[in-house]
Amino acid sequence: VFERRMLERASLLVALTDAELHDLRRFGATAPAEVIPNGVEPPTDDLDADAFRRELALPREALLAVFVGRLDVHRKGLDVLVRGIADAPRWHLALVGPRFRDVDRLERIVAELSLGDRVHSVRERHGRNLQQTVYGADVFALTSRWEGMPMALLEALALARPAVVSSAVEQTIGVAGAGAGWVVSEGDVGRVLRGINRDELSERGRTALQLSKRYDWDPVAERYEAAYERARGSRQR
Repeated sequence: VFERRMLERASLLVALTDAELHDLRRFGATAPAEVIPNGVEPPTDDLDADAFRRELALPREALLAVFVGRLDVHRKGLDVLVRGIADAPRWHLALVGPRFRDVDRLERIVAELSLGDRVHSVRERHGRNLQQTVYGADVFALTSRWEGMPMALLEALALARPAVVSSAVEQTIGVAGAGAGWVVSEGDVGRVLRGINRDELSERGRTALQLSKRYDWDPVAERYEAAYERARGSRQR
């Protein structure tokens, strides 16, 4: 009841994605609308790519995927991701974030698959420490079963890290479509990881950085400013 009244009185609706705008229209919202994504700040240029690997005692040649976010196992598809790591023996996985839901079940899966030496749980991080953690990985992994517009993925792209994503994530940010990563389904995470080589990582990392430019705060802020000006000029009440 509260949200419908807000939508009816709005001079402007802002959706992060086309899918979100579609949901607003389906809900009955008729106000003028714009699709404007989240924005990200560019990272600092003095990060140490080996710092996180030293922390995990991983050699430089080890392949490392990192997930950042709440450890919400079902929504974030962490069970799918861990099983994919089990099928890709060259890979390690770092799970970075606060415990949230079903983590005990995930830990049982890790134990059953004997992945204790390849799946690393890391406490929540912020700022430079988090940037350096992602910068130390080969890929950013986000295999969510549903998503909005994940900031952690945008920040990883800005660090020139390609991404392994589910189709639900790909619908919000076209990582694979832009050549900046790979789309996986529940059954083929391991197969995709096994097929990734160093040359691909470098090439798709460069593309990831270019893709991230779409989400720099300067152009995003300009789009907001222009949308506000249009809304102010057309306001009827």
